Amino acid sequence: MSDGYPLYHAETADAWHHRTSLELSDCARQGSMGLLPVYTFRRHEPDWPLDAEEWIGGQVLKQALASSHSQIAPPFLVLPPLRHCPAQEVEQCFTVDLATGSRLLEDLLRSVSLSGFTRVVLLHVHPLLADWLDCVLRDVRLQTGLDLYRIGMDGIGVDVRDAFARRQLACCFGDGEYTSLVETAGIRLHALLGQIERHRFPNLGGAL
Repeated sequence: MSDGYPLYHAETADAWHHRTSLELSDCARQGSMGLLPVYTFRRHEPDWPLDAEEWIGGQVLKQALASSHSQIAPPFLVLPPLRHCPAQEVEQCFTVDLATGSRLLEDLLRSVSLSGFTRVVLLHVHPLLADWLDCVLRDVRLQTGLDLYRIGMDGIGVDVRDAFARRQLACCFGDGEYTSLVETAGIRLHALLGQIERHRFPNLGGAL
C-alpha cells in the first residue's frame, strides 16, 4: 500500500498535524472545518489488505480535496483517521469495546472544539458505522455546540457491500490506479463538502 504507514493517506497540505499552532489558530478564526476519516480494519476479501477501507477513503478524499483547493476556502483540515472502532461484525479486526470507542471519538471531537474550530465533517467507508457515529455525534453536539456532519461512502457511490463495487475496487488494489468508481465518488464528495461549506444540509443517502 505504501512505504511505511503515514498518519493518513492524503496530501500533506491538507493535514491538520502538519500545521503549526499559530496556523491552526488562524484557520479556526477563518472558519476552517475539521475533517475526521473513520475507518475499520476488516477482512473484506481474502486478497484485500486489512486497511482496505483507509486506502479507498484516502483515494476518494485526495481527489475531492484536490478539486477543492481553489474553490473551497478556508480549507478543510484532515485529522489523522480514527482506526479503532467498536466491533460491528466478526470480520472486523483490532476493535475496541463500545464504551471505549465512543469515549475516544467524543474526546477527539472535544479537542477539536477546544482548538477553536466549530464544524467537523466525519467521513466513513463502511455503512455499519453509521448508527454508532450518529449516536456519538448527537451527544457531542449537545456537549460542545459543534456543528457535526457525517458522510458515508455508500452515499457517494462506494458501497463496500455491493458486489459490483467490490469488483471495481479490486482492480484498484491490483494495479494501484483509480477506477471510474473512485473518481466519481471524489467528484460527489467535493460537491457535498461544498454544500457543507455553504451551510447547506446535504440531502443524500448515506449522509447526515
